[in-house]
Amino acid sequence: MGLPDTEFTQQVRDAEPQDRLQVLVVDDSRFQRRILSASLKGLGYDVTEAASGSEAMAISRRRLPDIVLSDWMMPGMSGLEFCRAFRDLFEDQYAYFIILTSKSDKKEIAQGLDIGADDFLTKPVNGHELRARINAGKRVLRMQRQLTRTNALMRDTVEELQYLYDALDRDLLEAKKLQQSLLRDRHRIFDTGELSLLLRSSGHVGGDLVGYFPAGDGKLGLFAIDVSGHGISSALMTARLAGYLSSTAPDQNVALRRLENGTFAPRPPRTSSKS
Repeated sequence: MGLPDTEFTQQVRDAEPQDRLQVLVVDDSRFQRRILSASLKGLGYDVTEAASGSEAMAISRRRLPDIVLSDWMMPGMSGLEFCRAFRDLFEDQYAYFIILTSKSDKKEIAQGLDIGADDFLTKPVNGHELRARINAGKRVLRMQRQLTRTNALMRDTVEELQYLYDALDRDLLEAKKLQQSLLRDRHRIFDTGELSLLLRSSGHVGGDLVGYFPAGDGKLGLFAIDVSGHGISSALMTARLAGYLSSTAPDQNVALRRLENGTFAPRPPRTSSKS
């Protein structure tokens, strides 16, 4: 039995990598964008260009890129500010983010990594290094998306198990009500005393049952059934055994015997067990 696709699994399918990775190049220098775009297209990638961080955010909202190459120093929204906004907007989706910079200060590099950058490329960009960093990003994307698909499968499996558990739990609750209904009179007042019965299983249902039946003039038969085990099978066995101690059909009650005058009297326990 399968469940309908969840919104989450549909998002995962939509996020699976295409044959050609989408690369977003962000730089306020048109010349730099053209150089990077030409190199990336030569490597077989689909490339989109943005002249600013705000323009790149607008493009990303329409279609999330697989890899982002963004200059650090740009007017308006800097590369780090763009990276922070990008990560905040797409918390549930992942793209590999590379910062382009001429900075070499380790403190500033660490700041970029803390914000959410995955890697750095030093300007001017070397073609061989660009290809190596992009290939590293592809490996990370492949592993991340495989993990996403695995998590989606696990989530769907857990949801289906929960669905089955809830259905089983509802059935067990109904079985519990049915078992409790076998105790028709939980409290009964007689001329010479009172009788109270209580049935409380450790789970939803169990192999225990108590009850009573009229056993002839001025007599009362009491029984307690305990079938080994728990669950539906034990409860069904208990209900079947209780049918042999019926209070409504004394002729089917194994603990009673019919007298010549048509009334019923109790059998001694040792003979009842052989009936």
